[in-house]
Amino acid sequence: MSQSGRTSWWQHWLRQVQFIDRSAWTYFAGYLQGQWLILGVLGGVAAGQACFMLLGLSLVRYVFDHAIPAGNVPVLLAISAAILLLRIGNSVIALWLRWHNMRIIKQAVSTMRQELILRLYAFPRAFQTEADLDDIHSRIVQDTERVDNMIYAVLSSLVPAICVSTVLVVVLSILNFKLCLIAVALAPVLGLSTSYAGTFLQARVVVCQRAFEAFAKGTRFVLSYMDLTRVQGYEEAESRRQGQRIDTLRALSLRMSMGYALHGQLQAVLMTLGSLLVLCIGSIAVSTGQMTLGEFLAFYIAVGFLHGYIGDITNALPQIVTGNASLITLRHLWAESSHSSYTGQRPITFQERLVFKAVSFGYSATPLLKELTLTIRRGRTMAIRGSNGAGKSTLLYLTHLTRLERKKCRIARMKSQPIADLYSDYLLASFGATTATGLSALLE
Repeated sequence: MSQSGRTSWWQHWLRQVQFIDRSAWTYFAGYLQGQWLILGVLGGVAAGQACFMLLGLSLVRYVFDHAIPAGNVPVLLAISAAILLLRIGNSVIALWLRWHNMRIIKQAVSTMRQELILRLYAFPRAFQTEADLDDIHSRIVQDTERVDNMIYAVLSSLVPAICVSTVLVVVLSILNFKLCLIAVALAPVLGLSTSYAGTFLQARVVVCQRAFEAFAKGTRFVLSYMDLTRVQGYEEAESRRQGQRIDTLRALSLRMSMGYALHGQLQAVLMTLGSLLVLCIGSIAVSTGQMTLGEFLAFYIAVGFLHGYIGDITNALPQIVTGNASLITLRHLWAESSHSSYTGQRPITFQERLVFKAVSFGYSATPLLKELTLTIRRGRTMAIRGSNGAGKSTLLYLTHLTRLERKKCRIARMKSQPIADLYSDYLLASFGATTATGLSALLE
């Protein structure tokens, strides 16, 4: 095969297995700024855990090659106690690593959640009126939790498992290079199956997440409009409608779960096959005198450890696929508005009255407010009523121009000052205003 043919094959393979969205991960990496050195140290400590295993394997080898044949019981008991202490030390280090990883993860996710909430306030009024707020609510709450679980799986399971597995492969190659090649011969198959499984499950995870959001939205609708549904005698029909969503979620969740289960069983079969190959070939080497029994048992135990860490790597796939889809969703939510809010800081004082003079405004080609003239003087209380969509909230937001999209607002100056330079929050603090929803919340 030519060089160009090999390049094309690898490019095709990368396109197939690349289910990780780089821009989304770059977005989250911004929340880990200042922590990369600490994460690097934690990764190095995780790799150092393999030293405990190396000492334990050396002790096992000594027991079967020397202590047992010599019948030296005190040495055997001492080595057993030493192996137990090594295991306890390894567990203490593992807990220390997990605590530091969790601290970094929780801080990063908390910062992301805070900035998403602040981002909602920065969006223009049109976003609030046009977006599906139930979907936004579900995505911020549920998708940030999925990202939390994914990053935890990456930093607490995937990265340590990769570090320790790398060291274990080096140890196995030192113990017996030929047998090590047999032990890792199936690694490319495991890698390909994991990559293809991630690509295959990615789209299904996104669909399942959207179905879950529909179920959450439907449940919220039932709770919010229960009285209206009863008054209209619509309980049975509404139950059927929500039942269809639940059934869709059930079917999609079942397919996704079976996909993960199939991948897990395939990985288990491949690792079992690798263990059997090592067992058979190693036993032949012992019987022919090419290896001692202690060397073979130490090697076989190391292979068992390696398979355990490979299992940790493959078991992280569900969290990574699910969290990656959620991270993409949150990244799109962050970039939802291309219109930056006003950042002016010049204060405006309230001059005895609020005046609208021949003001027209709309979110589309059709104006919502047309030639509105209105004066509200200091000390006056005014209630504005009208049907849904009449423009009541928009009128309130016209006093707070920072929340309206610039391209849709033709007002460029206020009191001879550029709108972009004014700090309208200072003006709003000079008078009180609320919506019907806000008034209801205050009265409850």
